Order: sequence, then C-alpha cells, then structure tokens
Amino acid sequence: MHQISACLVVFFLASALSAPVDPAPLDCGTIVSPIDPDSKLPVLDVRNQTDGTCVVECKWHRTAFEICAAFSDGANQILKKAGLAPATCFTSSIESPGEAPGSSNPEMFTTSCPDYFLYVGWDRDQQPTMGNMRQELLLKTKAAVEAIAKGFKQ
Repeated sequence: MHQISACLVVFFLASALSAPVDPAPLDCGTIVSPIDPDSKLPVLDVRNQTDGTCVVECKWHRTAFEICAAFSDGANQILKKAGLAPATCFTSSIESPGEAPGSSNPEMFTTSCPDYFLYVGWDRDQQPTMGNMRQELLLKTKAAVEAIAKGFKQ
C-alpha cells in the first residue's frame, strides 16, 4: 500500500512540475478590426475570455457582405500560413435535423487545432442564410493571436 501511495505522490509531483505554468491572458487588444468602408464600423468583435483566450467574431449585420463571407476561409489561411494548422487539426460538421435522406445540409462546421478553434454555423431559430451565419474563432495561443493580428492588419 505504501508503494502505491509513494507512486501516486511521485506521479502527482512529476505532473505538477511538468505542467505548464498558467500563462498570462492573451493580449486580444493587439487584434485591430478592419473598418467596413460603407458603415465605418469595425468588422470584427474581439473579446477576452475568462480563461485568458481570445474570441474573434465577424459581425454580418454591420459589414459589407464580402468581408464576413470570407472570414472563416481567410482566418484558416492566415493560421495555416503561420504554421498553426498542423495535420493534427480536424474538421467536423453536424447535419441539420430533419434533412432529406441522401442530402447534405450541415448546420455547423468546426475546425479544431492545438492553437485555435473555429465555429461556423447557424443558431436553430435562424434561417440558414449567409447573413445569419455565425463565425467565431477562439485563439488559444500567443502565436495564433499574433498571426491573426498581422493577417487582419490594414
């Protein structure tokens, strides 16, 4: 019994010592939103999460259509170019309830990588139109924040 207890203590200490120190919150303020030329409003909402990560969201209702239409593809390309989209990333989709047999009608797409998570989809009470699409990018590392800040810099 003492050997098991000693092993657990050693395992706990090794885990605690090898675990990364809680990083400082990411500096989400370095991501400066482009300004929509027509409305003169920011295209992106950038906000801090309580866990220190950053969320970047494209706001359809206050931007030119083309800007948000390209957001998820643009963000993926920026992060890929920065080397932050390794083979360990995976993409998933969830089909809409009640779709016709033999058809594909996804309501949500996600891309999950070590440095970021991207959500593209529609809320259930919304029509699945481009204007109602939600695109949210969760940045988990300083490298991801820096890449997006540089990529969306005007």
